[in-house]
Amino acid sequence: MQRRSGESLRRHGPVEDRLTTRVSVTLKDGSTKAVLSLEALDDISKSKEKAMATITIDKRPALILIDLQKGILALPTLIDPDEIKTRAGRLAAAFRANTLPVVRVKLAWSADGGDLPPGRALIRDPESAPPTAYSEFPEDFPPHPGDIVLVKRHWGAFTGTELDLQLRRRGVTQIVLAGISTSLGVESTARSAWENSYNVIFVEDAITDVDSSSHAHTFTKIFPRLGEIATTEQIIDTLKGRSMDPAVGGSITR
Repeated sequence: MQRRSGESLRRHGPVEDRLTTRVSVTLKDGSTKAVLSLEALDDISKSKEKAMATITIDKRPALILIDLQKGILALPTLIDPDEIKTRAGRLAAAFRANTLPVVRVKLAWSADGGDLPPGRALIRDPESAPPTAYSEFPEDFPPHPGDIVLVKRHWGAFTGTELDLQLRRRGVTQIVLAGISTSLGVESTARSAWENSYNVIFVEDAITDVDSSSHAHTFTKIFPRLGEIATTEQIIDTLKGRSMDPAVGGSITR
């Protein structure tokens, strides 16, 4: 699949502006906090030098929101899940305003656990099917009519689903990724997208993880090999420029 012409935008500020802030999230029992380590901050800072100066949005991108569901939004993530949810909502509104696909992906299994991933992994998570509420979308962030809703049984959104079919039949050449978590659902989906010749953009301030080292490794070592990195505001600003003149699109320089 060849890259189609699109809109370009200049990166604004370093990658670490939104990732190196010391963000802590207290667990319900008040005993544990998740923070970005100094090593993670240093890795992200170094990766900024390699960041692409210009990000291109294709004419037919789709927004894919990974696992923004009750059970996963309850985890002690590095960025407050409410912030992730708010930014994801703004991105979704911008895509819908331009009649572009919005895909809501959630992770779920049958009550008997018969479709849980098999194997002899040293860490099996989960070992049994979680309750139904785990996979429900939050009441304050439900899918909209017209959104594509997919249920997955693995980390990645492509494996065992009709995501590729839904995208290709809509002429999509690029996916914009946001959600939880960086090193599992988002990274797995991105790897499959890249292998299937989709262009990929990662929304850096709308993606988070529960582990600082995993988050930093994926953002600095893996994502730059699979696609481009932008912020929520950059994506929205570019789509606003497009909506003013759909035939031409829009570009912004930072």
